[in-house]
Amino acid sequence: METVIPKGVKSNAGTREITFFELSPSLRNTLGLTAPTPESNPAEGAEPNLSATSISGPITRSDETPTSVDSKRHSSSKEIVSPGPASGQLAAALDALKLRAKQRVVIEVLCASNRPLAVDELAAAAQCGLSPIQTLRDKGFITSLRERVLTPPTVGPIEAHRELILNPDQTRAVNSIVDVVRSGEHRTLLLHGVTGSGKTEVYIRAIEEIVSYGRQAIMLVPEISLTPQTIRRFRSRFASVSVLHSHLTDAERHGHWKQIASGSVQVVVGARSAVFAPTPHLGMIVIDEEHETSFKQDNTPRYHAREVARYRAELEKVPLVLGSATPTLESWQRAIEGLDTLVSLPKRVEDLPLPPVVIVDTRNDPAIGKGAAIGRALFQGMNQALNDGGQVILFLNVRGYSSVIWCRGCG
Repeated sequence: METVIPKGVKSNAGTREITFFELSPSLRNTLGLTAPTPESNPAEGAEPNLSATSISGPITRSDETPTSVDSKRHSSSKEIVSPGPASGQLAAALDALKLRAKQRVVIEVLCASNRPLAVDELAAAAQCGLSPIQTLRDKGFITSLRERVLTPPTVGPIEAHRELILNPDQTRAVNSIVDVVRSGEHRTLLLHGVTGSGKTEVYIRAIEEIVSYGRQAIMLVPEISLTPQTIRRFRSRFASVSVLHSHLTDAERHGHWKQIASGSVQVVVGARSAVFAPTPHLGMIVIDEEHETSFKQDNTPRYHAREVARYRAELEKVPLVLGSATPTLESWQRAIEGLDTLVSLPKRVEDLPLPPVVIVDTRNDPAIGKGAAIGRALFQGMNQALNDGGQVILFLNVRGYSSVIWCRGCG
């Protein structure tokens, strides 16, 4: 498993060390304060819960950044917290310390916080420079700790989602998947749907069911399918989506892995390596275009994402959904034998017709007989399209073991 952990995760890429400050235990005892109970680790960048407590007055917020501290240090601060007037008992205890005005404000800010504060956040809240903070540390009133903080990945604007109405086939497919989800057992479902039958919408509806239970889903797609449109579609439907692909920097990949491992990511969308995403609350794995050969990695570590997903889904007792218009022979055979559940989408959305397909018999084609690569029927069709101002795309079979398969019996 060590080989599948991204390099950026191992090297802590995209992180930086930040100094946090909190009241020293001795001063906390002097002031009669209890130990803080933070709701989150300061290194995770979570906003503090700075509600008013019994030891201080109300907390007020200000967006002004003091000029006494380097402005670059405040670029990451979203809000600045300022303390209100201290209660009588706390004020008397602070008076006995005989602190300077700025030093006292720093202590009041830390008293109002239920977690350690970063140095720039503390200086901004107290509206002071670094000198009062360093002096308090030298006196032993506050203690410092170093935490490695991860810069969270940036996400672009999200488009509004337009609610889609499922057709009867899609509804049956969603219900079949949801039934397996609610059973709490592992089952592999083969979603066989023609091109344009709305398989992606079926995946999304099933994942919405998973997310409603507070669980996570992994959606594997071929690398070529990770288009901006696909990513926007998922981000418009879910509050938190991580996208894993080969073009991420080490820092970006590390950021996504940390977010996924924290449980804050609802859906992981990615290529084959996303099957190893560290989801603590996995609820379902979906593989779209499961017939794609790109799910098989032929260099070390060698694995097939479909088989890894199957094994992982069995271990965690969650459903695995395989979707394709042309399933692999292995998946189709398992469905025929009843090892997997076959779910069909036989029609396109809104009953749109499939594009016409013509199979040409080339046995008596004179051009082919003379060794030409393009026969007479194809040549005439191309000429007609070009004369009509259209374009032509020729798909050449360059995968597999044979670039050309020609039956001399049927042409």
